[in-house]
Amino acid sequence: MRIKKIAAKNLAEGKQLIKEKLGEDAVILSTRTVKDDKNNTEILEIVAAIDNKKEQTKELITSNSDSTYSRNSNNNDRLNSIVTQLTYPLLEYLDNNSHIIYKRLIDLGYDDNFAIGIIKELSRDIEDEIQLDEALNLIASKISHTNLLDKKLSQKIYSFIGPSGSGKTSTLLKFATIHKIIHSSKILIINANNYNFGDKEVLKAQAKSIEADYKSVDKIDDLNESLKKSKGYDLVLIDCDSEVKSLNKQIENILVLQTTLSSNYLKRCLNEYNYNYLALTFIDKHLTIQSTIDSILDSGKPLVFYSNGGNIPDDFEVFDQSVLMKFLVENVS
Repeated sequence: MRIKKIAAKNLAEGKQLIKEKLGEDAVILSTRTVKDDKNNTEILEIVAAIDNKKEQTKELITSNSDSTYSRNSNNNDRLNSIVTQLTYPLLEYLDNNSHIIYKRLIDLGYDDNFAIGIIKELSRDIEDEIQLDEALNLIASKISHTNLLDKKLSQKIYSFIGPSGSGKTSTLLKFATIHKIIHSSKILIINANNYNFGDKEVLKAQAKSIEADYKSVDKIDDLNESLKKSKGYDLVLIDCDSEVKSLNKQIENILVLQTTLSSNYLKRCLNEYNYNYLALTFIDKHLTIQSTIDSILDSGKPLVFYSNGGNIPDDFEVFDQSVLMKFLVENVS
C-alpha cells in the first residue's frame, strides 16, 4: 500500500490533490485540522492511501488497452488494405492520374479489365488528367444503338426472344402499338409462346384493340406456313417462348432482357441467344448495365429500346446518346 499525507485549505481541495497524486482509487485514512506555523492559519491534513495491486492492475489495463488499440488499429489498416486490393485488384498497376478514374468506374459497376482498357485508350489520346465524363463519353460512343420506331417499316419480320419473364409480350405490344398509332402500319402478331397461356390471351385482346391481325401457332412448321401468307403486312411480330434462341434468317431477332437479372445471367443470355437487336426491360425496377457493357460491346448488336413500366405504349423509349449516358452513370445498390 502506498500512503500519502496531503495539506489542503479544505476537504474539497484535499480530495482533488489526492486524486491527482494517488489516483481515483485512493481512500482517505484520516483527516485533522492543524496549525500552519508559517502563515499562522489552520489547514486540513489528510492521510490517504492506495492499494499497490489496484494501481498495478490499472496500469496493466491501460497498457493492454493501448496495446489492443494499436493492435486493432494495425488490424483495421491491414483489413482495409485487403478490401481495397479485392475491390480494385488492378489499382497498383496504374499511375496516380488513373487511380481516381479506375476506382470510379469500378464503383459504378464496370468490369476490371474493361475499365483498364478504357483508361489505356484515353491515355493515348489525352495528355492532361483524365476526367470521368471523358471515360463515360468514350464508353457511350462504343455502344451501338438504332431507332426502329422513327419510320414506317415495310415487310419486316421481328421475333421477340428471351428468357421467361423478361417482358417479351409487353415489349412486342408496345412496339406494335406505336407503329400502329404513328405509321398506321398493317400488323400481324403471331403467338408462338405455348408456355404462358395468360400472356396469350393478353396478346390476342391487345392485338384486337389496335386492329392488328392475330394468329397462334403450336409448331415451327405452322409458323413457317403463317409467314408464307404474311406478304401483305408491313410488320409481322412473333412472340416466342424462352426455349427459342433464334429463328430463321429471314426473321430479325430482338432479344429482350430484364435488367433485374444478375449480371452473370445477363451475360449468359447475351452469349446463348442469337439476336440482331437488344431491348432492355424493368428499367423502373433496376437500372444497371455496367457489368454487362463488355458483353454488349462484344456482341456488336445495337440497343434498340427499353421499357420503364407496364403502361402500353407509354413506358417505352428508344436509345440515344443522352439515354446511354444515363445508363452508364447510374449505379444500383
